[in-house]
Amino acid sequence: MKRIVFIAYLIISFVQTSFAQGFKVKSLNDSNSDLSASTFSRTDDDGHPCGLIKVQSKIQGLEFDGAIIGDINNQVNEYWVYMSKGTKELVITRPHYLPQNIVLSDYGIDAIEPKHTYSLVLKEENLNEEKCGLVLHVKPYEAMVNIDGIKIKASADGSYRIILPKGEHFCNISSEGYRTETKMVNTGKGLQNIDVQLESILAEISITCPNGNAEILIDGVSRGIGGWSGKIMPGKHEIQVRQQGCVPATRLVSLAQKEKRVYKMPKLQPIESSISITSQPQGCSVYLDGEEYGVTPCEIEAKYGEHDLIIVLDSCGLKKEVEKVIKVVDERTQELQFEVCPLDKWNYHAKAYRWFNEGFQFEHYGGQDSHSATYEGREYYDKIVEIIDYLEPSFFFQKARYIDGDGIEFQTYGNLMITTFTTLWVRGKGLDVEAAEPEKAEAILDKMGNDLDSSYLLYDIAEAYKLQGKAEEAIKCYSKIFENSDCYDSECCIEIGDIYEKGLGVGKNIGEALKWYRKAEEKGHPDARDRISQLQKR
Repeated sequence: MKRIVFIAYLIISFVQTSFAQGFKVKSLNDSNSDLSASTFSRTDDDGHPCGLIKVQSKIQGLEFDGAIIGDINNQVNEYWVYMSKGTKELVITRPHYLPQNIVLSDYGIDAIEPKHTYSLVLKEENLNEEKCGLVLHVKPYEAMVNIDGIKIKASADGSYRIILPKGEHFCNISSEGYRTETKMVNTGKGLQNIDVQLESILAEISITCPNGNAEILIDGVSRGIGGWSGKIMPGKHEIQVRQQGCVPATRLVSLAQKEKRVYKMPKLQPIESSISITSQPQGCSVYLDGEEYGVTPCEIEAKYGEHDLIIVLDSCGLKKEVEKVIKVVDERTQELQFEVCPLDKWNYHAKAYRWFNEGFQFEHYGGQDSHSATYEGREYYDKIVEIIDYLEPSFFFQKARYIDGDGIEFQTYGNLMITTFTTLWVRGKGLDVEAAEPEKAEAILDKMGNDLDSSYLLYDIAEAYKLQGKAEEAIKCYSKIFENSDCYDSECCIEIGDIYEKGLGVGKNIGEALKWYRKAEEKGHPDARDRISQLQKR
């Protein structure tokens, strides 16, 4: 019986003496003058130099936990603890002692620096007389713990440790998404361990969307793709579903504590943007991705992505294109302006086009007297020649538009240029030689360049020059045809020979005439041999 009482006494004594002691930090600072960390250096697993904490204490058997590198070097009343760069906490333990979690920032040290030596001085506290230890094990972790209005930091193992005077203490434990718990703790002898489980108040929601690749966001934070289920804080939230190329869907919700809800988001629609297009000049054709959408000004709808936009001017003899790649990224209206052609150039072509059609109308349907009608038509053509330097060559390749005697509109089959020339030729509409203006015809032909085989037109111009006695100009035109075209080449040789033979605007030159007749013979002209024979008989 005495033995049982003795064993019970020993157990009670052990319980009373367990964790009857504690540590207290007397000082912690960076010893700038101590070079031990550099002289007796260590490196971490990545090869970076360590920092050294010299723990000064008379307490034997201390143990250390944290980002410690290598073994503890136990000196007389001093422990050398090497820690890796960036370490912010150190935990010190010993049997029957309340563990001490030391947060370096509490002492003005942000983190361990390499090759720095720190001095930590500990002193012992007796908990049996006036103080005791309190350890709170709280779930969830990282809760906010206040004891007597003082915020307590969590230890490395997630528990909250503090040395308190004996008596009652007010604890307040809170965490986002959980109901706050308050309680009075009455500390006695030794160490008290208290488990605290906070009650969750989180709401549970499930979000779905028909678009399988849509991203789910709650209050701007991405939660998943295609759908999401989980817990969130009660209150007001914004749910958004978005996918590239689609209009996002947004829903505002209000959730009560512990509420469970399912939200089915609508199917996302493709993004479309209005494109407002204007041009200078107006009336240009608009093509988007090869499809025609009318003429400017216009407004078209384009879907998300890149598109090829082409603005085409094909009017009044002007042919211009402007290309642009446009991007549709949202629903905002885009306003695009294009200068397809400078306004002054456009105005010249518009005038010339109007003058030509009016002149052509007079020429063909201006009245009973075709001769006077042609003269009135020529007045309009003369206006075109006056501004010819401002016109594009393409102007002279248009078809003429006219209205016949029955009021029906037609287009000519030939080019506008050809029709215009007919009024300038000496043989056109019964005009006499003096009325011909081959200079104007030649100016239009030069403007065309090499865009058309114009040998037959140049031949008529040369003929007009010849009939007006302008031999030099005629020979120049005939020679140009001979040198550059197989068409009319033998005829040109005959005409040049005729000019020299008869002295039409130049002095007679039989030798030069023979030279050109022989060229005509080489080209196969049927009259060349007779002309040569007649000259040789003289």
